[in-house]
Amino acid sequence: MAGPLEHIVVMEAAPVIPGSIAGMLLADHGAQVIKVEPRGGAFFAHELSRKGWDRGKKSVELDLFDAADRMRLRALLKGADVFFHALTDGEVAEIGLDAASLERDFPALIVCKLSASHDRT
Repeated sequence: MAGPLEHIVVMEAAPVIPGSIAGMLLADHGAQVIKVEPRGGAFFAHELSRKGWDRGKKSVELDLFDAADRMRLRALLKGADVFFHALTDGEVAEIGLDAASLERDFPALIVCKLSASHDRT
């Protein structure tokens, strides 16, 4: 879809409704949004509301705790402008997607961590 963000590539790795909504809004304004889902799909993959929240997005299934899939994600991040996720601080440290690693490897990448009122670390 054409829009003011049509030249922006967004990686969405937030398997929660707020992440889906954020990605939807970016896609609605023209961004190319690639939703990173766990193998087998997100927990709400079969809910009818997904048709709304995930409209206009592409999807890729990756296990971020698998080294080969993490390399696939890193390859996708090379072409991305924005990456947002809902991983805990412990998870990002374990899989090498912490702020320092992302800034070192992808200095132009805008990174946003979505969190609830408490961290699951």
